[in-house]
Amino acid sequence: MSIITLFYGQCGSQISEAFYNNLHTEICDSKKDDYYSQSVDSWFHVTKSNKLVPRSLLIDTERKTKPRNVRYQLKNVVSKSCGGSANNWAFGYCEQSKLLTGEVEEQVRKELERSNQQVRFLNIFSLSGGTGAGVGSAINEFLKNEFPNKIINGVVLPYSSGELVTQSYNTLLALSKVYSTSDAIILFENDRLHHTCTNSLNIKDVTFDDINNLIARQLLTVLQPLKDVQTGDLLCNLCDDPLFKLLQIKLAPLSKLENASNWRSLLTSISRQSRYDFQQKTQANVTLKLKGVSSALVCRGLYSPVETDFKPFKDSSVAKTVHIYHQRRKIFNLDNCLSVVSNSNNAFVSLYTILQDAWNLYKYGAYMHHYKKFGVDEAHFKSSFEIVENVLQNYKHL
Repeated sequence: MSIITLFYGQCGSQISEAFYNNLHTEICDSKKDDYYSQSVDSWFHVTKSNKLVPRSLLIDTERKTKPRNVRYQLKNVVSKSCGGSANNWAFGYCEQSKLLTGEVEEQVRKELERSNQQVRFLNIFSLSGGTGAGVGSAINEFLKNEFPNKIINGVVLPYSSGELVTQSYNTLLALSKVYSTSDAIILFENDRLHHTCTNSLNIKDVTFDDINNLIARQLLTVLQPLKDVQTGDLLCNLCDDPLFKLLQIKLAPLSKLENASNWRSLLTSISRQSRYDFQQKTQANVTLKLKGVSSALVCRGLYSPVETDFKPFKDSSVAKTVHIYHQRRKIFNLDNCLSVVSNSNNAFVSLYTILQDAWNLYKYGAYMHHYKKFGVDEAHFKSSFEIVENVLQNYKHL
C-alpha cells in the first residue's frame, strides 16, 4: 500500500519536516529487507538514480512555506503568492482553493500513476486557520469526488486558550466538511500534546517543534508497515460505522528513560496518560462515562505479546472490539513500542468546548461579516452547527 500525504499551510509544513526527519531516522535504522521495501513503497517513489522522493504535496497560499531541514527533496510544492487566507476559513475554502485545486489535481494524478499499489490519501492540517482548514476542506471534497481512494485526515485542534479569535468558527466549519469526506479522522489536540510534552517528556518550555515531533511519531508508529494488515486499512476499519470517525493515538514509551521492558509496563504508561482526560472533563464541567466503538493495539518489538499481556486492557476496555497487531521490527530503535488507537467518546470534551465557543460568538453575530464577504452566511453556519452537534450527540450517547 502507498500513501500520498498532503500537508496544508504553515502547520502542515512544520509537521512534514518532523514527519520526514523521523521517517529518515526510522529507515536508516532498517536493514534492506522486506520491511524496508514496504516502508519505502508506502512513502516514496524511487528515481533512476535511487533517490527517495516523498509521495507528498505541500500546499499553501504563501510561497514561503517550505520545510527548513527536511531530509528528502519535496518536489511537489503547490503554492501561490496570494497573501495567505487571513485566518478565515471562508476565504480559504471559497476563494484561495480555486487557485490551487488544478495544480493539486495534476500532482495527485502524477503520484497515482507512479504507484502500482493500492493508494490512500493522508491530509494533514490545522483546523484553526484559513489555509489549512479552508483550503484543506475544499481539497478534501475534490479528492472525494474525483478519486475512489480512501481518505484519512490528521487534523490539529488549537489550544483552548486561543491562538486566533475566530479559531472556533474555523474549526466548526472545517470539521463539518471533512467529516463527510473522511474514512477516518485522527485528532491531535494541542492542549493534550502540550500536557504530554510537559508531564511525560519533562520539557520545560514546550515549542511547536516538540508538539510536531510527537505528532510525527504517533503517526509513524501506527502507519509504518505491519505484518497482518495494511496500516491505512487499520485506521479505516476502526471507523467502519460512518457515524463514528474520530480516532486518538496514545504512545509509549515517549522516551528511552521509560520502562519498556514488557508490554504490560507500556500499557501502564499509556494508562497514566489518561489523567489528562479526567482533568479536561473537570475543567469543562462535563460528566461523561468513557465508552468506545473500537480500539487497536499496535505492538512493535522483537517479542510477540501473549494473551495475558493485554488481558487487563481487554477486560476493562470500553470498546466493542479490540484488535492487536504485532510487528517484530523495532521502531526508533526502541526495544518495544506500543500505540493504542481508539475510537471513543474521549474526543467529546475538546470538540464540545470548541462548539460552545463558536456558539457564543455566533449568537452575537461576532465577526460574521468576515465570512459573509465570501458567501458563508447564517444558513451555512447553522448547517455546520447541526452536523457537528449530531457528531457529538452520537458519541455522547454511545
